Amino acid sequence: MYEIDKYINYIKNKLDKSNETKIIMQVYIDLGLRLTFDEDFFFGGTKKKKELYFAPHNISYLDNLFKSGKVTCVSSAYILDYVLKKFEIDSRVVADTKDFRRYKHIYNVIKEKSGKTYSIDLQDDIMNVRTHSRTWSFGLSLAGDSYVVDLNTQKEIHKSIGYISNNNYSDDYMYVLKNYLSYFNDFNNKIDFILENIDIEKHDINYFERRWIHEKILRELLSYKELSLVHSLELFKKNDINREYINAFYVKNKNNIDIYIYDIDKYNKYTLDDYVIYAADNNIESRMSIPGYRTVRNKVLVKR
Repeated sequence: MYEIDKYINYIKNKLDKSNETKIIMQVYIDLGLRLTFDEDFFFGGTKKKKELYFAPHNISYLDNLFKSGKVTCVSSAYILDYVLKKFEIDSRVVADTKDFRRYKHIYNVIKEKSGKTYSIDLQDDIMNVRTHSRTWSFGLSLAGDSYVVDLNTQKEIHKSIGYISNNNYSDDYMYVLKNYLSYFNDFNNKIDFILENIDIEKHDINYFERRWIHEKILRELLSYKELSLVHSLELFKKNDINREYINAFYVKNKNNIDIYIYDIDKYNKYTLDDYVIYAADNNIESRMSIPGYRTVRNKVLVKR
């Protein structure tokens, strides 16, 4: 028996089957807590992307991905589709016709027995599910401009299945942060405060989920001008087998560059000089160029 079929037998005994929407949401949440975005798709070259995107998504292939826990939009949609159909849910895997990239975004369309039809996008929501935030990509109209399964209905389901233990989601914390920002006139103090307090809880999430949820928070809290000074930084630690990616940002100030590196539940701040030493001592490299890095590296490392 495939592992994914064992999983279906397991979750079957957990489901509250009182209505179809609740069944779908429970599967959606449970899979979201088990899966994570495959870094190889984002960081891999054209050959790797093509291999992952156009692979034949048969049961054997899906089972291997389910066991690994690493998925793309394509494989997460096909895994979700496979599981939902075992519960007689009308699910289809579709491509976003408005996406003109080579690898179009893939998601699911649900048609309930009541006739209610809507989209669910598990890969887009994994970062939210794993942080117990609102499931923003569940229950949208096919036009994507409104909710067929409204947020209040979702919240009632979330409470009833124990996804949230009270009326609050983790992403509500961002509005608490927003209230405090009125005390800061200086941008440097503001970004320090946000990145030192960005996580109210520790969550079992991987590089991409953390990166995307933190970028989302920054978009909500900073002005367009302020946001233009903050850049995601793709750091990794090399080892003999693979690369361990590390969440980080660099911030352009008037006279210097500051580096913020994630550690446990906050970002630690480094001057560019200190970052050069930290990176050298910890075998860390960046996939992206950092303004002024080479000049500072040559100066700092020569002194050592």
